[in-house]
Amino acid sequence: MIASHKSSATLYHAPFTCSFAVRLAAKWGEVPLEIISTPLGKMARDDFTAHNPLAQVSTLILPDGTILTETSACLMWVQTHSQNPDFKRTPDHADYFQMLRWIGFCATELHKQLLRIVFYDEATEDVKDNFRHLSLSRLELLNNHLEGRSALIGDTYSAADAYLIWFLTLAPKAGVKFTPFGALSAYFDSAQSDESLQYLLTEDAKRRASLKA
Repeated sequence: MIASHKSSATLYHAPFTCSFAVRLAAKWGEVPLEIISTPLGKMARDDFTAHNPLAQVSTLILPDGTILTETSACLMWVQTHSQNPDFKRTPDHADYFQMLRWIGFCATELHKQLLRIVFYDEATEDVKDNFRHLSLSRLELLNNHLEGRSALIGDTYSAADAYLIWFLTLAPKAGVKFTPFGALSAYFDSAQSDESLQYLLTEDAKRRASLKA
């Protein structure tokens, strides 16, 4: 733990990476975050690597100085500290464990098992194609679940939706096509009208340009 007297948490964020999901969830949940942009790997900020030696996002510094890593954990912190009653889901909420289920699914079946491999420079195209093929059963499962739904659980977005929408935003760049899946495509198309999503996408483009300058 690092001593802190801030009233808001600080998120170390690399544009368009998984920490984007945390920012989106925070926007929906009206959770104030101080955002510090950082490259990853060898170019990462020194203060970032001091908090997280792996230099990986998501990394969240809580107001009391506690360090929280892993996107799923950061999403859960944001979810439970939401100031928006329509977004907040605490352990006594009926949807809480279903939310955990879908956050876990996004973390293990989509993020680490697919995007992490496809965007790994050392992976061969054959390896990447094998994992792209594996994604089809995951996308079909999501498609079936989203039939007749506007969100993964309940009637409003949760932190799990923030994670999934981040994945779907990057999926085309990873060579993953979800357009054949009607319900999943409709879900993502609907998300495109979300003002918070569009605002953060625009802001991340500026942050990425600034980091490259």
